[in-house]
Formats: sequence, structure tokens, C-alpha cells
Amino acid sequence: MAQADAIGFVGSTSLEDHLLPLVGALRRLRDRARADGADLVVIDTGGEVGGIRAQLVVAAIVDLVAPDLVAGLQRGEELEPIMGIVERFFGVATAVAPVHPQVVASSVEQRMEQRRLAMARYFDRPLHRFRVRPTAFLPTLPPLFDLLALDRLLVGLSDGAGGTPGLGYLEHVPADGGLRLISPVAEPPKALRLGSVRLEDDFRIRRVDLRKLFGTE
Repeated sequence: MAQADAIGFVGSTSLEDHLLPLVGALRRLRDRARADGADLVVIDTGGEVGGIRAQLVVAAIVDLVAPDLVAGLQRGEELEPIMGIVERFFGVATAVAPVHPQVVASSVEQRMEQRRLAMARYFDRPLHRFRVRPTAFLPTLPPLFDLLALDRLLVGLSDGAGGTPGLGYLEHVPADGGLRLISPVAEPPKALRLGSVRLEDDFRIRRVDLRKLFGTE
């Protein structure tokens, strides 16, 4: 199985409320690709194309990376609003082609199962366990926060220089109320970025609103 040369941690499998970390991770990965001498950089913006959020996501990405071309596959005329924004606001060339008639869209259930299997594969390797200090997180934990609320929460590992060596999840330790990091990455991280999903025992993903979890909403 192919392994990524570098990854960025957004915090969730959904773009909702994660636009800022998305564009930050894209910028860092684009710069990494250029520094490594890539002749061509292709950015897949994801499958969401309808509604305000999709337009804002694409606009933010185009504004950040300044592409030479924005290409899309569409059914009907679903991409016209997005491509219009790209052309009017950024003057970037666009190209659109129809989706092949034999392509079948996956259902919500199928996409959920694909994500579960991907998580299960990622953690189906020798795992390492590290004690975690409550001061190691982004965002910072509120005072007197109950660490049990972070059990099985997905986290991104930080190398202390803006990079993401890999992923992990947190495990609450009942004996002392502390936390452990479970990850296939052997090197202890400098810090951890809290995600907005919790991994069930079978690696199904359950969304978590950090604002509600922290009591800041």
C-alpha cells in the first residue's frame, strides 16, 4: 500500500467548521511539494459542489494556491456557480467535462464504511503509547477540564515545526485520570492537535463539537 510523503491534519473528515486548518494544511503541503521539485501539483477539492460552503471552500483554496487551471467533472450544470466565482474573482482558467455515465455515486453509508476501513487500516500496525500532558493540546484545554471527555478522540501529531508526522487517538487512563496517546508513529510528538471526531471501538467515526465539549458555545 502506498504511503504519503507528508500529510496535514484538518481535524475531521468533514470540511464543516474546518476551512482555516484546511487551507493552512494545503499551503504547507503545496510548499513541501514545490520544495521537493514537483513538476505538477494537483489538488482535489473534494466532492461537495453545491451550496455556499462549497463555494467558500473553493474560493479560499484558489485564493491561496493561485492555480494555473481549475478543472471539474460535473453532472448537468452543477459547477457553474463555482466556476463563475473562480473566473470572476481570480481570473483563473477553468475547464469542465461531464461525469462518465458509468460512474456510480457512492451512498452515505458506503462513504462511512470506507472511512471506517481507512482508519482501521491506519491503526492496524504496531502501536506506540505515550503519556500525554494536559498542556500539550491545540486548542488549549479549559481549566479543570474532565480528561475522560477526550477518550478515543482523534488527534494530529505535531513535530514542533508545523509538520504532521501522523495521527493517533487518546485513551483515558482510569487509574490516575490521565491520558495516553495511541499511534503507529514511533517518535513522541511535540504537541497534539485535537480533532473533531471520536473513534469507536470498530473505528467508526462519530463527530464531536469541540465548542460544546469545552463548554464555550
